[in-house]
Amino acid sequence: MTALDVGMLIGLCALFYYQYKRTGLLFLPSSVVLLMNVILAMYVAYPLATTPESLVTIGQVSHFRTIQWGVDEALVIVTVGAICAILAYIMVGILLRSSIRRFARASSTSRTLSMDDVVLGACLTSFAALSYVFYSYYRAGALPLLSSNPLYWRAALAQSVGGSFYLGALVVSSMGAIFLMAALAFGKIRSYKLLSIIAIVAACFGNFATASRGTFLAPFVSAGLIYFSAKQKKLTLPRTLVVCAGLLFAAAALQAFRYHVGLSWGATDMEILHGNTFFSNFRDTGWTLAYFELGRYNFVHGKTILAGLLGFLPHSAGSFRSQYRWGTFALRVVGADDPTTHYGLAHVYFADWYVNFGYPGVVIEGLLFGIILRFVDERLLCIRMRARNLAEFDCYGAFRIWTWYSILIGLMSSAAAPFAYPYIGGLIAIRAFTIAFHKIGQGLRAVAHMPPQPTLRYMGPPPNSSSPGMRAAPPARKP
Repeated sequence: MTALDVGMLIGLCALFYYQYKRTGLLFLPSSVVLLMNVILAMYVAYPLATTPESLVTIGQVSHFRTIQWGVDEALVIVTVGAICAILAYIMVGILLRSSIRRFARASSTSRTLSMDDVVLGACLTSFAALSYVFYSYYRAGALPLLSSNPLYWRAALAQSVGGSFYLGALVVSSMGAIFLMAALAFGKIRSYKLLSIIAIVAACFGNFATASRGTFLAPFVSAGLIYFSAKQKKLTLPRTLVVCAGLLFAAAALQAFRYHVGLSWGATDMEILHGNTFFSNFRDTGWTLAYFELGRYNFVHGKTILAGLLGFLPHSAGSFRSQYRWGTFALRVVGADDPTTHYGLAHVYFADWYVNFGYPGVVIEGLLFGIILRFVDERLLCIRMRARNLAEFDCYGAFRIWTWYSILIGLMSSAAAPFAYPYIGGLIAIRAFTIAFHKIGQGLRAVAHMPPQPTLRYMGPPPNSSSPGMRAAPPARKP
């Protein structure tokens, strides 16, 4: 299996570099998925999944062989899915070229909407969502990051009554901040610059208070992806390494602040590589698959996928979602469903479709992935090439494309599907506020330019008037 891991790692890195040279853009949506969700989350994570430190984290040191067997099976599953996605990406570009071109050239931003309208819509969307976030902190009586037990309060807020709205409000407020940060970087905000800065600072503080490094840092990454989508802003590999180093330092600082300890790179390195952070998804997947096969569970035929798609419903709405929600389903499979020990297990792409449908499900998800990513890539490339300079770059259109990318790949995951709905709600809210204030602005401009009404004066009867009861006005006297 080591040979398969190394071979795929080399091949996928070469594919990532080829895509960069072909398009001139380091991070397309497909490139982000390839690097973050496949190369790093799967193939780099493979040798880290069964290290002694990693097994200590999940309390499975004595079950090394079992976990290793599950991790090996996960490697085969993700390899099949990745190959299918790559083949679909290539074949769609050949067989559906005209359809892709029509989709890519479709206008994403109304020409009647001004940047000021969109900026104001993003500000108000962020403020509206933040009002619920801070209300949740007020109701809990604590800010997770500043409390004595940040992890407890973070989980308590997420699992409390209204926890789904709290998590969704965090996503929506971040969406407004993402667009505003990108628009500020492009210099497109003129009329509401101070209001935009206040909205960004408030959203960042709300995310910072969650004690979650990913929640705090993700908006900066997303805004950077939008910023470097313009062909005038080239992101090179050296710049990427500098940015990654800065993100790791920020993560280490937040980790130290969260646990109220001194800044220690060793502790942060241990948490990132072997803890419950980025690389843990592959380890959790191997752990789940191992016990899924040993327990001779039957394929669940789409139940965890449907439970994820019903993520907009609260847990109390029915037993189906609470039973087949991926986090609790995986914990039940591995026999670690004590809520005081684990809050849920994650998974990498393709693994949940295997649990539902076997290898046919893996192939289907891989093909869908390739088709979706090809269409989204071409739309972003069209926006990029259409702009001759930064002034013509459709910042709002690029923001919408990256958001739809997050929605679509989220819906492809049993665990991440519930988070797709706040993104949809955020897009609708920004659009609704934008259109509303555009119409209000049109009305105000129409009133401002309306000519004054003439003063009504009695000018006497019309000539040759013979109407009864009407008398002629007396002639004006000369002074």
